[in-house]
Parts: sequence; structure tokens; C-alpha cells
Amino acid sequence: DGVAVIKEARRLQPDLFTLIITGHTGSYPIPELMADGTADIMFKPFHMNELRARLALAERRRKLIADLNAEKAALHAVSREMILGLQQELQARKQG
Repeated sequence: DGVAVIKEARRLQPDLFTLIITGHTGSYPIPELMADGTADIMFKPFHMNELRARLALAERRRKLIADLNAEKAALHAVSREMILGLQQELQARKQG
């Protein structure tokens, strides 16, 4: 069962890019798969240019998510430093 394989693969690796290519237009629970993180679904027959375009979009999305995660980590580090600094300043004021 392809859907079960996709769900298990995404459970093991949540950031996994999943592109389904199928010839069966009615056999996949598309809303459920998209909610579970499937990035895209293509139906056969398709043109290679369409596949290339979708893969390029997926790579751009992956990079944007990686950049966002890096910025979130940097923001977290800065906010932690600020909080520690404020705590030290308050403690120094209490003692002095």
C-alpha cells in the first residue's frame, strides 16, 4: 500500500519531501496525504518539464524552511541571552 509506505516514511523522517506520481486518479486520499505533509501529487502522463518545475519548487521550499529554522534558532539564542542578561541585571540591583 503506497499510502502506508508514505506515512511510515514521513513518520521516520518528518522533513522528507514526498512527491507522488500515479496513474490512478481516484485511488489516493489526496486531502489526507497533503495534510500529512505530501508536497505534491502528479498524475500520469506528465511532461518532464512539469516534473522539473515541481522539483525546483520543492527544493526552493526546502531551502526556505531550512532558512526559517536557522533564523528561529538564532532568534531563540538571542532572546535567551537577553533574558539571562536581564536576570543578572535584576539580581545585581537587588544586591546593590
